[in-house]
Amino acid sequence: MPLWEIFHTANAFSTPQSKALLAKDITAWYTSAGLPAFYVNVLFRPMAGEDMWIGGKPAAAFPGDPAALERPFVRLSIQHLAYRNSDEKAMTAMCDRIDKWLSPHLEKYDWEYNISEPARDLWRINGIIPPPFGSALEKKWAEEEKPSKYY
Repeated sequence: MPLWEIFHTANAFSTPQSKALLAKDITAWYTSAGLPAFYVNVLFRPMAGEDMWIGGKPAAAFPGDPAALERPFVRLSIQHLAYRNSDEKAMTAMCDRIDKWLSPHLEKYDWEYNISEPARDLWRINGIIPPPFGSALEKKWAEEEKPSKYY
C-alpha cells in the first residue's frame, strides 16, 4: 500500500482540483506498475503557519510572526508496503522518477519527501493479508478493485 501524507501550508493546493489532480496522478503511477488502485492512499494535511516550522522560521505567516518562508512549503511522507526494494540503484532510480514526476505538480512550492518501507507482514486490508506483489491474486484484486479472501 502506498500511503502519501502531504503536509502543506494552507496557501498550497488551494483548490480541490489541484489536490484531485495530484491524487489521481499518484494513483496512476502505482496502477501502471500493476498495483490495485484501492491500495493507494493520499492524505492532504494543511498546516497553519504556527504549526509548521522550517529552519526555525514559520512556513506561513501568522499573527505575531510575519517572518515566514517566502514560498509555500510541502512535505511528503511516503510509505511503501506492497513492495520493498533493497537494491540501491533501483531505489535511486525510483527517487529520480518521483522527482521528475512530482516537479510539475510542485513547481510553485519548496518541497521535500522521504520514503519508508515498513515490514509488509504487518499490513492488512479489511483483515486480509494482501497477496504477494505481482501475483495472479493481486492482479485479480486490481481487476475487481477490491480485496477478497483467499485462505
